[in-house]
Amino acid sequence: MEDFTTENKYIFEGSLSLVERKNGKIEEEKLGQFIKYIDIAYHGELYKKGKAEFENGFVNFPYFEKVKIMS
Repeated sequence: MEDFTTENKYIFEGSLSLVERKNGKIEEEKLGQFIKYIDIAYHGELYKKGKAEFENGFVNFPYFEKVKIMS
């Protein structure tokens, strides 16, 4: 899996229930532009780049493969 870049816009190809939304909603599957990675603690372990922040929501690392570049 390649790292997300701020030059691209992204979509989520999966259930939108897996996306943590910003501002209460997300338009269709559009995540928008990548902003940054966030390290997260989970069951006592620290995951570097455990969450990705996009314009319209957050995606956790198990679902990164469902994030695709918008064409």
